[in-house]
Amino acid sequence: LVDLDTQGNASASFGVAPLPAEGAFEVIAGRVDIADVALDTVYEGLWLLPATQSLRDNDHLLAPSGRRRGLLEARLAETGVDIVVVDCPPSLSAASATALASATAVLMPVRPDPFAHDGLVNTWYEVRRVRETVNYQLGVAGILMTMTEAGPTGIDVGRVIRAEFGDQVLGVEIAADVKVAEAAQLGLPVTVLDPDGVAGLG
Repeated sequence: LVDLDTQGNASASFGVAPLPAEGAFEVIAGRVDIADVALDTVYEGLWLLPATQSLRDNDHLLAPSGRRRGLLEARLAETGVDIVVVDCPPSLSAASATALASATAVLMPVRPDPFAHDGLVNTWYEVRRVRETVNYQLGVAGILMTMTEAGPTGIDVGRVIRAEFGDQVLGVEIAADVKVAEAAQLGLPVTVLDPDGVAGLG
C-alpha cells in the first residue's frame, strides 16, 4: 500500500501517526530506497509506504509531467510485490498524476453528492487525458459509490452518476457507517474493527 494522499489517511488507518519524516515522496523523488522506509504491518503480506509531511509541502516537485510515466513503477520494481494499491488525494495533484502515469487501472471512489459529482467528472477527464498522452495502458477498474445514504439528494446524484457512466459504476455500494470514523480513530482498517458491518462487508 502506497500512501500518496497528503492527508495521510491510509497511513493513519494502519496506526502510523504522526507521519514519518521519510516515505512515499522521498522514494519517488529518488532520495531514499524503499527498503529503508517501507513499514511492515501486522497483516501478513502487506507493507506500507507511508505519506509524509513533505508530500504536502513539495507535491509540485515530484517530476515534470513528461517524466512521470513509469516513475512510480520503476521505484516499486525492486520490491517484487504482486499488487500495489496507491491511495491518492481527492485532487488532481502531481502525486495523482504520478500514480496514474504508472498504474494499470484506477478505481474512483465517489460519495454521491453534487460537489463530488463535479469532482468525478473532472477526474474522469484527467484519467482519459493521461491514458491518451502518458500511459496508454491505463484502465478503469470502476467507479465505487461510497458513504451512500438513503436521503433523496444522494439517491438522485447516484442516479445521475449511473446514467452518465453506465457500466463503469460498480454494482456494489458502501453505505455510510459510523464505524469508519471509529476505526480511523483507533488506527485500524474498518474491515478489522467491524468486518461484518455495512462498510466492512462492502
